[in-house]
Amino acid sequence: MNKFPILFLSRSDIQPLVGMSDILTYVEEAFSLYSKRVDLGYFADSTLGNALETKDWVKRNNFDNIILVTDNWHVPRAKLLFETAMPKVKISVYPVFQYREGTSKKSYLPKNILFLFKEHLKYLISHIQAILI
Repeated sequence: MNKFPILFLSRSDIQPLVGMSDILTYVEEAFSLYSKRVDLGYFADSTLGNALETKDWVKRNNFDNIILVTDNWHVPRAKLLFETAMPKVKISVYPVFQYREGTSKKSYLPKNILFLFKEHLKYLISHIQAILI
């Protein structure tokens, strides 16, 4: 069992033009985490891809628990897909609250109905994806 802190960033979470050195520099400065403890995934292009890529990484590193850090609005579908892909892994969720234009900083409730519709649609699609995993 690996007890050392490791950060894994799945590809869809990383801006395509951001280089590895930029990410490592940021991680070292912001989190005091030695860059050799950071792994990057390169293949995921969706939440389902993140879950499957993370599943392989968790298996390679022999982890039995992880912390899923993702946007607050992304938590329900990410948690569903990650738990389905890794049923024996304990997954703790750490939601990140991002300010979006058209939202209230105080309540984090979007005023944009289209945003809510798209998030709900993605959540419904994630249920279908979970069946297919």
